[in-house]
Amino acid sequence: MKMLIGAALLSAVLSAALMSQVVRATEPPCERVLAELRASEQDQGPIASDAATFNRLEASGIDRCRADDDHGADALFRRAAALLRRVSIQ
Repeated sequence: MKMLIGAALLSAVLSAALMSQVVRATEPPCERVLAELRASEQDQGPIASDAATFNRLEASGIDRCRADDDHGADALFRRAAALLRRVSIQ
């Protein structure tokens, strides 16, 4: 009985590890997300009041990307991209 429970537990752990790898494989690499962010920046840069925040988020995202933290990098790049979509009303 203990052997059966141990085997079931091991199977569950291995399945969870495999699924996390599958999920990571479907996410785009942070380098591609950064390239998309930079292309968007060329089309429409951040408004002047957001430029420093945009640059900080982009730099932090690059640091996370270099540290192989694609998920963290992508979150920072998404926050930076949101600043590109803001419109300054004067």
